[in-house]
Amino acid sequence: MEDTEYNPTLDPGSPTGVYIPVDIQDCFRELDKMLPDDMIERIRLCEEGDLYQHHFGLAIWIRNNWGLWSHQSRLKQYFDDLGVREGDSASSLLINSYWRHRNGLPIELPRQIVYDKIMREEIRNGPKPGN
Repeated sequence: MEDTEYNPTLDPGSPTGVYIPVDIQDCFRELDKMLPDDMIERIRLCEEGDLYQHHFGLAIWIRNNWGLWSHQSRLKQYFDDLGVREGDSASSLLINSYWRHRNGLPIELPRQIVYDKIMREEIRNGPKPGN
């Protein structure tokens, strides 16, 4: 778990009191503003397969403060429109996409969404026969 102070943009009109981004590019801008430089660098230098370590720190903050559990959140609506209904999936996709963004790699969000759905299906039901 991370022990980091975030500095989000405050928004008194937001249901959570902080600015909720509208889409993935807006998330990148807000993360660049709110995260300490050393954390941005830790994320960038991390191996993509090790991003899970942010699941109980930054990802919880994102799920709770950007409203990924609430239908009042415009970011939740953005992910719903992409077929991503679970807050856990949305926050993981955001962190992976942010890592790709910071490393100058293509985001490939549709591919990431397919992979996330396959992974979550295997978690629920076990691997498909022959895999």
